[in-house]
Amino acid sequence: QPQLHARGLGRGLPGVGGGEQDAEQLGRQDGRLIERRQDEGLFGAPGQRAGTMESKDVFNRPTGVAFGPGGEFYVSDGYVNSRVVKFGRDGIYQKQWGKNGKGDAEFQIVHDVAVDSKGRVYVADRENHRVQIFDAEGKLLDKWTDVGSPWGLYYASRENAIYMCDGYANRVLQACFGAGCHNDDQNPLNLRV
Repeated sequence: QPQLHARGLGRGLPGVGGGEQDAEQLGRQDGRLIERRQDEGLFGAPGQRAGTMESKDVFNRPTGVAFGPGGEFYVSDGYVNSRVVKFGRDGIYQKQWGKNGKGDAEFQIVHDVAVDSKGRVYVADRENHRVQIFDAEGKLLDKWTDVGSPWGLYYASRENAIYMCDGYANRVLQACFGAGCHNDDQNPLNLRV
């Protein structure tokens, strides 16, 4: 499944933009190009107020987007808001979860989101120094602590692995799943630097 892993969604994103309309190619889903134009917006409109925790299609400094196996997609809306927003493959709002805090399903800077082939949603909870894992409906399944500060997440389907950028330690970790991985009691996530 295609994974959208764009940062910032603003001017100057490496490798995209620069045209009259500052078009940014964000990713492909089922052969359709998804793009955002400064003058149109994928969601919202120019001059519109920034989104709040109650907004369904307006964000406040979103940090990432990831597609699920059924074409649904998730937006990490995390610098000002502390939530994950889910949309159907048709772009219609479905639900959201999260709030600011340190407890389960609470976040301090939702810095990225990734989805694996089973539809599990991995959320980079940057300032709580953990990755929280949810089902497609926002139910907390697990969390990884003591893995550093997740600034970026990416699911590599060929390897069945999650890659995590630890921004404070300047490293990339790999969490591997399945038959090709060597997991043990000392390294249950098979984290590799």
